[in-house]
Amino acid sequence: MLEIKTRFNAIKKDTDMYGLAEMKSEFLMTETQVECPILGCDTIVRRRRNGDGDLRSDDFFCQRCGIFISSSTFEYKNETDNMLWNDAEDTALLTALKASKAEINRLSRERSEDAVSWNVFRYFQRMGKVCEMLSHLDPKNEANNAETIYWSFSSNTKTPWQQLLNARVAFGEAADVAAAATGKQVSEPDIIFVTDKSIVFVEAKFGSGNATSGDSDDVDRRVQNPKKYVTGADCWYDVVFESNYEKVVRDRKYELMRFWLLGSWIAKELDREFVLVNLVRNKSEQNIERDFGKHIWQTNNRHFVRWTWESLGPLLGIFDDDEARHLYEYLVQKTIGFSESKDRKLASPNKAFSMLEREVR
Repeated sequence: MLEIKTRFNAIKKDTDMYGLAEMKSEFLMTETQVECPILGCDTIVRRRRNGDGDLRSDDFFCQRCGIFISSSTFEYKNETDNMLWNDAEDTALLTALKASKAEINRLSRERSEDAVSWNVFRYFQRMGKVCEMLSHLDPKNEANNAETIYWSFSSNTKTPWQQLLNARVAFGEAADVAAAATGKQVSEPDIIFVTDKSIVFVEAKFGSGNATSGDSDDVDRRVQNPKKYVTGADCWYDVVFESNYEKVVRDRKYELMRFWLLGSWIAKELDREFVLVNLVRNKSEQNIERDFGKHIWQTNNRHFVRWTWESLGPLLGIFDDDEARHLYEYLVQKTIGFSESKDRKLASPNKAFSMLEREVR
């Protein structure tokens, strides 16, 4: 791995993660070639095209820097290079997550939402500061203890969270609890926080938006196959939605609809407040509280809110520990793909978050 001494790597010397400080401000990108974006490296790889198959090919690999390079992003050879926290406990938890068949996208990708979610929320869990984080982002949330659930997997019990499995069955996503634990196409929030007072579902977005993917045929299929979303749990849908099912689906809010439906029902069953959080970058989804809020019934105990990754910065500034400094610097330095110049000769890395480059005291 290329040895580059920067502010980012100086904080944690065993990291092989690349941020803005390790990357060239501009690098060669033509119709046929892409230069390695890492400072001090002159490797050039073939430009990947549609039909070339997986990015993880020797044709696109920089041996010197340990990354696979495309015209829009890069991917680490080793996913641990994209993780801030790699001690024995972290590794054991990630291994258990994968064994549970949780839907975790490739953690080695520079633009992985799951990698960013892990790096951010694992810090608060490791340091026992989840409740402080929740109260910082939502002053009404005064929890005294919190369990963190990653991609439906409980880090306490080392099993899929039972309440979510029950909800999947209740709303027709699975025939039984066993199928709910292993089945595909089930609702799976990125993060769930279970406190003594509330259930918090976090739908994290990094590079993508909230509009459900797919063409008009996909939308039609979802409309025609509502599973038990409308009728399940004694027609719970009618309690928590103002708009009918088809209207929400055609507005491409299918994913948020499922999280609001299942999460609010779980909270009702557990006699807790429910909060559905859409966690996005500062410049993204600025009207989502209005755009999704028009479809749902909110009460004093049931809320939909937009939070930003950047809003965690001030909280990290309060904590006086090396890990907080490391996480803040990660957010400052984090990239999100490349932008190609109009003449198609150069490219530059994109800064992911609008974090001010300042020291965490």
